[in-house]
Amino acid sequence: MKNIIIVGGGTAGWLSGYFLKNKYPEYNVSLIESTVIGILGAGEGGTPNLRSIIVDDFGFDEDEFLEKVNGTKKYGIIFDKWHSDKQHSFIHGFGFDGLENDLYSYHFNARLFAEYLKNKSTQIGVKHIDNEVLNFTQINNQVSEVVLKNGDIIKSDFIIDCSGFLRLVVGDLYKSKWSSYEDELLINSALPFFINEPNTELRQRTIAEAVECGWMWKIPLQNRWGCGYLYNDKMIDDEFIKSEITRLYGDKDIQVNKKIKFIPGSYDNVWVENCVAIGLSSGFLEPLEATSIMTIIFQLRHLPDDMFEYSRREEYNYKVNKFNYQNMLFLRHHYNCSRNDSLFWKTYRDKKLPEIFDRIYTTFNDPKPISDVFKIDNDTLTFTKEQYKHIFNNNFLKKEKTLI
Repeated sequence: MKNIIIVGGGTAGWLSGYFLKNKYPEYNVSLIESTVIGILGAGEGGTPNLRSIIVDDFGFDEDEFLEKVNGTKKYGIIFDKWHSDKQHSFIHGFGFDGLENDLYSYHFNARLFAEYLKNKSTQIGVKHIDNEVLNFTQINNQVSEVVLKNGDIIKSDFIIDCSGFLRLVVGDLYKSKWSSYEDELLINSALPFFINEPNTELRQRTIAEAVECGWMWKIPLQNRWGCGYLYNDKMIDDEFIKSEITRLYGDKDIQVNKKIKFIPGSYDNVWVENCVAIGLSSGFLEPLEATSIMTIIFQLRHLPDDMFEYSRREEYNYKVNKFNYQNMLFLRHHYNCSRNDSLFWKTYRDKKLPEIFDRIYTTFNDPKPISDVFKIDNDTLTFTKEQYKHIFNNNFLKKEKTLI
């Protein structure tokens, strides 16, 4: 019997665990995570493919899910103050035109979400191993065994690397080539915090508020707000960001968590030998537009039906590469806005856009599909021409109106 080993838990690990055991009940699926190390647990929002996999693929009861994860439905994102007129706000919904329709996703407590998926996964036969990975044994350059800190050796035919920013397998072991996006995405730090007050108004949209040194997310759960300040720590001191959070929310019950430092980018090849990196271990851009969980689900769904048919690796890596590149461009597109009142925003205003944006913006006024610009099929398209237009038109809107 084939042995699939998932290294790491959290959202990526347990989503992978349930997905793979549900799809391949004939395989042994084991997940190794250390409760000593814990999980990052910062991301608390998704895109419509999250609801699709939870309800349509897995068949989970939506009401039960929302109750267990303190979740709310997510109907899009409110972009506030991304314009030189700071009174301007607009909604980016999940419709193909950037507006809202019947598509929605979820906000959730990331730790409760991981626990919920863990319970569901172990119920269908995923084996949970609480330990630390110490090393890997290889035969013909493929991982054949995982060596644990307690001395146990776990046989492996296929590895799913969900080790987060540790990037133990595809990054650390195989040294896969890394493509940095830090020239285009200036955000490299996040300071998460919670506002411990209930969502009494039952708000159902993420708020992305542009502020002096970057932007802040505010995610409405049932019992609290999950928030974070995104910034570039080469431009501003961490202590200043902490003082800004206190200045803005010091009258509330706030809990400031540990800083998250990252380099925006991704691996060119997320599938190396018999190992696939999924989640933060494969790369990370920034939290804007919740592309991280969207990418996890895209990667899982695009694994070939026969995972051990390694001839599909090149095709898989190409699709994931194109997916990540598109997400990077769409996030970069948001910063092409009229705000320029601080070092952070002036740096973006003075930064030349990548040449590909000339071709993207040209499609706004002609019938040429935006997928032609990326040279991809529609099944690999992340954001539509209409969504690009919606963001652009609002970021440079002449006649403003406020939505919040």
